[in-house]
Amino acid sequence: MPFLWSVVASQGQIFGNRDLGSNSQVTNGLNFSYPGYSETLTGFADPRVHSNDNIPNPNETVFEWLNREPAFSGKVAAFGAWDVFNGIFNRERCGFTVNAGYDPLTAIPATPELALLNTLKAETVRIWPDEPFDPLPFHTAIEYVKAKKPRLLFLGLGETDDWAHAGSYPEYLNAAHLGDSYVRQLWELVQSCPSIAARPP
Repeated sequence: MPFLWSVVASQGQIFGNRDLGSNSQVTNGLNFSYPGYSETLTGFADPRVHSNDNIPNPNETVFEWLNREPAFSGKVAAFGAWDVFNGIFNRERCGFTVNAGYDPLTAIPATPELALLNTLKAETVRIWPDEPFDPLPFHTAIEYVKAKKPRLLFLGLGETDDWAHAGSYPEYLNAAHLGDSYVRQLWELVQSCPSIAARPP
């Protein structure tokens, strides 16, 4: 992940470097996805969140809280490969765009690029029933960023996790390298748009 470690590490922020005493870990004791994401995004472990079932999160994420603040209202969005992000962010309640899994994006006006992405989500081969390959959520998020210029964006890719579970280390490495290029593309898009990059403190 050369871009992450050369540019983001020096010009942005990365949390969780144990070698520097910056530990970042969940405390729920379950060590799997939904409870971990919920704890990370809400700030606390909740014993009610104890499975990977795609059910609405009873807790409010920091994204939902910020979306109610005037400076962020309407400027928050979440995109994910895994369809359970719809539940983690509680899409029905949260008040901002959440697009995950194979769901088409309809929150912005259709463009030829977005129409193609929505078609591919409907027609592509489904290796995993709850998660497309990472290019689909990534490029969907890019179309949203171009159209809406959010101040706060969550992007959850999934292929590194899926290929690791499948025991395919070469595909895991390919997915990590592709994810790094996606971070670069998103970074460069944000930097090229003054209305996003130049924000007051």
